[in-house]
Amino acid sequence: MPHFYVINLARSKDRWEKFTINPVYSNKLFTRIEAIDGRLVSEDEYSEYDIDRFRQNNGRHPKPGEYGCYLSHVNAMRTFYESNHKFAVILEDDVKIDAEQVSFCNYLDENYSEKPLLIRLETNRKPSFEPMLTSPSGHEIGQCWFGPTGGSCAYWINKSGVSRLLEAVTPGYLPFDTMLERPWYHGVPTFVTRPSVFPHPTPPYSEIGSTSDLKYNKFPVYKRISTLLFRTKELVMRLANSIKTRKIPQ
Repeated sequence: MPHFYVINLARSKDRWEKFTINPVYSNKLFTRIEAIDGRLVSEDEYSEYDIDRFRQNNGRHPKPGEYGCYLSHVNAMRTFYESNHKFAVILEDDVKIDAEQVSFCNYLDENYSEKPLLIRLETNRKPSFEPMLTSPSGHEIGQCWFGPTGGSCAYWINKSGVSRLLEAVTPGYLPFDTMLERPWYHGVPTFVTRPSVFPHPTPPYSEIGSTSDLKYNKFPVYKRISTLLFRTKELVMRLANSIKTRKIPQ
């Protein structure tokens, strides 16, 4: 059975209470990971984050919420890596969880253990989805030929996968959900579920640190040439990875 790591802000006590009163909750299954509030960290204090590279690849400054999300997930993965658990499901605190979802995660534990593997249990989009298998619960597991697919609020990963992923995503230089879906870079075979095992939160919002400051608008077009080149390369790499990936490793 996987261990669940739930990312939760100190001030979001109501969200954590929803987990503790849930019938599937137990102290043995769930560990709270205190989220980093991006609004409380100035840009010059960003640790393990390559701000210049972020600007080049994204054509804008990193938003506080993006930094908070990134470091919160990295902390969750590190906690899992340093634990005795073999499998983990990393969640953000605005998802809902029930016994059926726990059962699906158990299915992953029982069938995928040794080789590095990442299964994204929620994505915002599934463009050109290619199914590779259907689980007993009826969920398809496969890959998307185009992207970005968005979403990082729920994913399953094994110990060998998190070891490789942590090494590749530090320092950060993209929004975390984008870094997560790039197996051609981080080297962990990555797949998505259809429909999402953990549906996208409604309304979709995060309390880690959002902003509407004009500072975070896109740079002028002439300053985004490097961004265009990066995204063109990403498209090619995604297609190449999809052609190469014909099955889920066991």
